Amino acid sequence: MCGQPSRWGTGVPGGIILLPDYPGNGAFEAIGNILETGQAALVVPNYASQVALCVSGSAHILEVTELSPELASRCGGAERVVALLVQRVELQSGDWSLALAHALVHAKTVMETRKLAAVCPT
Repeated sequence: MCGQPSRWGTGVPGGIILLPDYPGNGAFEAIGNILETGQAALVVPNYASQVALCVSGSAHILEVTELSPELASRCGGAERVVALLVQRVELQSGDWSLALAHALVHAKTVMETRKLAAVCPT
């Protein structure tokens, strides 16, 4: 899922992470993979430290209506929710320079698109 364990070790804490899926967030392909494999990984890089937290496990797609009213209220506007059942947590080290460069280009593109949308509303 997330690659080889790093020298930082791994843990198996359990628990569930709920990830709301909002329109336009580009998660559709990931959801298709989850439906096909039943597995998912969440990778959170820390570019400055050149490490990433990787949380992986089995995953399920839930409709917002399947959540308790309290949880559903926290996912306002979500089309669905990914429930990640945490089976593995690891800290990976590596060179994240290329990922950072890609993220910066993507962020710049998104910001420019939003500025254009504000100037030229449809």
